[in-house]
Amino acid sequence: MKKVVIYGVKNSELRKDIEFFLDDNYKIVGYSDTYFMSSGIDGMPFIPPCQLCHWEFDYILLAAQQKAARMEIRQSLLSYGIPIEKVIEPMILLRKNAEKCTLDLIEDIRCHYRGECGLIFGLSYSRKGICKKELKMPFYDCSLPGLDLYYNLRVYTYMVEKGLLANLKLVLFVFPYNYFVYDMSKSFAQYESGQIFAIRQLNDWHHYEQVEGAKDYVESYRMFGKKIARQYCSCWYDVESPYPYRDNGRKMPLENLWFAEYEETAIENEMLFSEFCLKLKRGGVNPVLVIPPVYLEGIDQASYNAFLEKKEHFYHVVHKTEKKAGKLKVFDYADRFANQPDFFRDLTHLNTMGREKFTNLINTEIL
Repeated sequence: MKKVVIYGVKNSELRKDIEFFLDDNYKIVGYSDTYFMSSGIDGMPFIPPCQLCHWEFDYILLAAQQKAARMEIRQSLLSYGIPIEKVIEPMILLRKNAEKCTLDLIEDIRCHYRGECGLIFGLSYSRKGICKKELKMPFYDCSLPGLDLYYNLRVYTYMVEKGLLANLKLVLFVFPYNYFVYDMSKSFAQYESGQIFAIRQLNDWHHYEQVEGAKDYVESYRMFGKKIARQYCSCWYDVESPYPYRDNGRKMPLENLWFAEYEETAIENEMLFSEFCLKLKRGGVNPVLVIPPVYLEGIDQASYNAFLEKKEHFYHVVHKTEKKAGKLKVFDYADRFANQPDFFRDLTHLNTMGREKFTNLINTEIL
């Protein structure tokens, strides 16, 4: 059991949240504060900051809402000889708790997977862009916003290890052209948004140590994730997006990932994709690649050039994978709605009307 000191007494609401949501594998052994003196708090010892270095603990949790205050406390603790790796900001309790609105994907699989013969893997383009209930055969959707190739494979491996996929016949990979240069664990935005919390139960944070600031999120998820998820039990719900995309005649840029290279990530994802396809085929499952639509008429020239470069790299990875895993079925809809803004809510995501059209294409051309 890991021992924790809470630093910050005045913010009683945050202090009580820490006490309430702290995982049972952690134990509070004392409290400390810069501007407070006492012999004890809630039956626990009060430890003056200058004496912390003489106490045995694994982490100090900073119970302060303001970032400036937390930075000041960090510097103060460093001056007292406290190792920086032991000082943790409980990020999951400090913000608007986006994690409370994030689907716990592993828990959802446990509760709602019913042995469907089809699985969908990908990210927001499939989770928000396909009407699962309208598909001609039953599918369970393993995709979620922001979910990269590594975690899609980890989710599939989890389901195999749990013996859940006896009926599996077909897998749809709904991947955009830029997917092979994307690593969720290396994107700080995925921690800030709480989206990476969706795979909390795997307790696999991949390359998080390479991302400045990610450690506080990961340690927060380990300390508080279980009880936060249990308390709020978020489930996925579809949100209608009825409004068409309007660019007012301007050509807009695609998001930054379309311009990124990330060679190390690309090499890793190439190996992961081959591994994924091989595992499926050896299990008698047909993987089908589906490239989601992009509103190409709305993007600027630099973005269109980046789009073509990513397309070339995407098919390079596909062809290399086919040499290892055999022929893949590919259905490319990237330019299918290229000049139809009424089908999009932004440059790369479909609205309600577009989702219906895309689902119909999958039914008629794939299924």
